[in-house]
Amino acid sequence: MKRGIKCFVLAGFMSALAYYQTSAETAPAFEVASVKPATNPESALRIDSAAVRCTCPLDVLIMYAYEIKPYQLRGPSWITETRIPYQVDANIPKKSTKEQIPAMVRGLLAERFHLSAHRESRESPVYALTLDQGGLKFAVRPAQEPSQPTPQAPQFRSYIDITTGRIHYEGILTLKQFANLLTGMMDRPVVNITGADGEFDILFDARIPVANLKPIPVFILPDGRKLGGQRVEPPEAQYITLWDGRKLPGDAPSIFSAIRKLGLRLEPGRAALEYLIIDKVDKTPTEN
Repeated sequence: MKRGIKCFVLAGFMSALAYYQTSAETAPAFEVASVKPATNPESALRIDSAAVRCTCPLDVLIMYAYEIKPYQLRGPSWITETRIPYQVDANIPKKSTKEQIPAMVRGLLAERFHLSAHRESRESPVYALTLDQGGLKFAVRPAQEPSQPTPQAPQFRSYIDITTGRIHYEGILTLKQFANLLTGMMDRPVVNITGADGEFDILFDARIPVANLKPIPVFILPDGRKLGGQRVEPPEAQYITLWDGRKLPGDAPSIFSAIRKLGLRLEPGRAALEYLIIDKVDKTPTEN
């Protein structure tokens, strides 16, 4: 019996190895690709059925390629702290699907930056998004009937000011998406454990704690100039002006208080989260 189990495990391992080798050999690749340090730090990432055109730091490319969130990336400090913008122009082969594009970017990162990485699960501090007593205090979006046409993507509007630490959001989200939104403002990831399904009309107005404001990164241009890296104390604003001209008071409740007004809570805890660990990466891409 033990010999049979060993043979079964070995056969499974060899099948998996053959699959990954075949996948690596047949993985789609860009027809033509150019990668070089950019001359401006403005980030832009445009992807359509024909090409990838972007000017952005390496961490943005890695997060897109491996389909991870910012907190999941672990590697050399220069990737996220001293950010070098790169310009990427890559042509996508015809008949490629959008699901294949991240794999193409992974191949490009391995070829030009010699990037190698592995995924690893680590127990980490988190905030658990849970239901408060009394239940949710915002509207549930009605479910779409199967016979009805697919609706257009819901509209949303958000105001985020990293200098004042103010966020104002109006739109339709699932609570998993809402947890992802909160993760970008907190000092640890937010995990949705409410168990509430569906989409919700959410109005969220809050003040991000100054301690949670992310440091402004330093951009290093090809000529050696450094941009960014400085932050001033948030000014005391009497009011903020939104996209449609509305004026809101400059102050706002803390994120924790604003969450409670929605019938939710943020509870500190720990959970096993998946991270992408960068084993090796070059600052300068190889020649095009």
